[in-house]
Amino acid sequence: MVSVYAMLARGNDAALHVLVQDQTYANWLFDGFPKDPPATIAAYWESDESLRRTEFPSFAQGYPVLSKRVADAVRDEFGEHGYFIPVDLRGEGTGAYEMYVPTDLVDCLDRERSSEPEGWLEIIQRVVFVPDRIPTAAPAFRIPESREFVFWNEWAAKKIVEAVGEDDIEVRLVWSDVPGATPHPDPMNI
Repeated sequence: MVSVYAMLARGNDAALHVLVQDQTYANWLFDGFPKDPPATIAAYWESDESLRRTEFPSFAQGYPVLSKRVADAVRDEFGEHGYFIPVDLRGEGTGAYEMYVPTDLVDCLDRERSSEPEGWLEIIQRVVFVPDRIPTAAPAFRIPESREFVFWNEWAAKKIVEAVGEDDIEVRLVWSDVPGATPHPDPMNI
């Protein structure tokens, strides 16, 4: 049985959230990872800096930012299927956070049963995958139809939640072939 999730920072006013705005990274991503990734990812704190910092501070599902501690905890297992790129926080530099960038771009969407991608973010409201095409050995993957979003396999989502803690991360079921499983009604939106 296979289940695929989206993960984002929990909408908590007591926590500091990061916003990634890096055009070099966006160009590299949409060009299909043509060469080495950017050396750093530009980002800034989106909320009041007096708030508590979390270990998974990104609301954007395509930009999984991890604290250095969490990145180190999963690096060996996740590294074969992606990059850990230092996050360059405006005014603070690098070292505290890294973004995990999965490089598995997989044609596994069931186009007939899924809704059409909408808007410039290519949001798919109803995602249906072809089970035998999902790269279950990879922690996470992207699809050509909506390449900005990161889809997490269940085993990897559990590892991240275990390392981060349930209070600071929201895990949304996107798709599952488990009988009776109910996907989140809006898995790709904040």
